[in-house]
Amino acid sequence: MHLRRAMEILDIEYGVEFSEIKKKYRRLMTIHHPDAIGSDLPEYRKVAQEIIEAYGMIQTEYEKIRKSKPRKTVWNAKINEQAFSERTIYLPYTLEHDVKDLYQEICRGRYMWNPDEEDFTMLLRSVRLASLELLKQSEEKSNLYLSEQEWEKIRFPYQIKLFYKMMHQYIHPYECLSKLWNPVSVDVQKRETYEFRAFLGEKGRTKTAQTIARLKKNEQIQLSFSGENRIAAWNTRKESLGLFSLEEDALYFLLIPLFKEQLAQIKVVVQRVSAKRGRGFAQTKADLIASVRITEEAKNYISPVKNNEIAKLLCQYEKIMQREGTKHKNEWN
Repeated sequence: MHLRRAMEILDIEYGVEFSEIKKKYRRLMTIHHPDAIGSDLPEYRKVAQEIIEAYGMIQTEYEKIRKSKPRKTVWNAKINEQAFSERTIYLPYTLEHDVKDLYQEICRGRYMWNPDEEDFTMLLRSVRLASLELLKQSEEKSNLYLSEQEWEKIRFPYQIKLFYKMMHQYIHPYECLSKLWNPVSVDVQKRETYEFRAFLGEKGRTKTAQTIARLKKNEQIQLSFSGENRIAAWNTRKESLGLFSLEEDALYFLLIPLFKEQLAQIKVVVQRVSAKRGRGFAQTKADLIASVRITEEAKNYISPVKNNEIAKLLCQYEKIMQREGTKHKNEWN
């Protein structure tokens, strides 16, 4: 079988991401596999065998391409020398660059996020794995023997806190914002205004859902910030509207630090309100427009490094390891 024939069987073209190829393969096997059809006739077995062979050929061929590509040692991004640890830069594989885990390791360093080069989902992956790496170093020192499921249960709350603190070390809020979005206006004081889509949503027939349903077009929404990325919303009568959500996840890491430092102001108004109802189902949603004005000072703002807070979290985690070790030792005795 030739590669072109394999691509025809899976009905794919060059440039598609490997995750889509996997989906196509699984979909075809669901349709054509003898077990799914409920028949073991030779013609059905032949079709299923061709699909499996085609998928295997594409994996093998592009694994060769991946291994032949030189690995970059320098990444086109600024470096934060003060960051607590290095992180690995990942890029997703397309059809031309296929690999089983779908990601290619490009290089490693204390690189700031450059949206022109690195997709936000890859940044999330990079920092998540960097935080996991730090926690696993503590786990290895503990000499505790637990299943991965047990480790995940202990590790999860610490990894969440560590992840958010580390994310801010790799992001320059204004630089990234200006690369991803264009301002809708600039005033005489050089303050830029951006507009973003946002929404409020509530499932069920709760009090919050009823309050959202009563919102009117152009009604103003008030916000308050809590935690790392939670934004609570209120109407002008101080009634809770639940959580305020931005359509782009990256904006939480770009805007919230500026809001907390009073380097940006936000005005949110209702665009429309919709409700879906069904048997045992109800959902109320308000689409919003958020206008954000950035001060001139925000352009030079960089989030505090907070290495002391990261070190403190890791120290707390090591104490948890010691406690778990004592607990398991007593159980064995």
